[in-house]
Amino acid sequence: MHRPTRALPLPATPSSAEVSTVGISKELRLAAFGLSALVIAPTAQAQQTSDGSQAHVKLQGNSLSFYRKQTSGYASGGSVRLKSGYYERMCSAPCDVVLPTGTQQLAISSDGDPVETNAVEITGDGSLEADYESRQGTRTLGVVIAVVGSVIGASILSYGVTKDEGGLPFTLGGVGTMVGSMLAGMLLVLSTPDEANVRFIPSAPSPPERHADTGGADTASLNLVYTPGLQLSVAF
Repeated sequence: MHRPTRALPLPATPSSAEVSTVGISKELRLAAFGLSALVIAPTAQAQQTSDGSQAHVKLQGNSLSFYRKQTSGYASGGSVRLKSGYYERMCSAPCDVVLPTGTQQLAISSDGDPVETNAVEITGDGSLEADYESRQGTRTLGVVIAVVGSVIGASILSYGVTKDEGGLPFTLGGVGTMVGSMLAGMLLVLSTPDEANVRFIPSAPSPPERHADTGGADTASLNLVYTPGLQLSVAF
């Protein structure tokens, strides 16, 4: 079945009237103070390069959506610093697209938010193969540890508080269990993002055209000149 091919423009600053984009947070730092005067300023792309030529590329990946970076942005608001990228959705693999040659920054999503991949060099026609590793199970385990540990710690803490004598160890143990489980759970949730990688595979060069032999597949002619008026023709 033939799949339509989309021609993607060279990177440009997107607007709501031009393309539908997705913002991806790269860095977020929060302090103990309020947010003030949040300003987002698009910056020039330093990672993507192109010589102006284009290539037909097949995107391959099991039920994965591909995005292409358009611009990057930086936000600053006193206690908040946010770096983000804007990605245009191309298609869901398998599909065919037209991409500018050169270094491209892509992102891939499975069921959730897009995940930025490694920068890839497009040298010409070929295919992009994607690998997506979901770590949702590890993050879910972190949530379970935080919730269950907090419940157990609260129970121990409650027992220590209601105990007339010798309740201090239980109180401290309950507090420690709650704090430890919450920290462990948050560590698992925040430190295990999904990972995505792409690799470019150039298309094999087309074989040279074969021309039919006028003398037959098994016949060749050899002409040997001995004298100006005599010619010997040998066929084998």
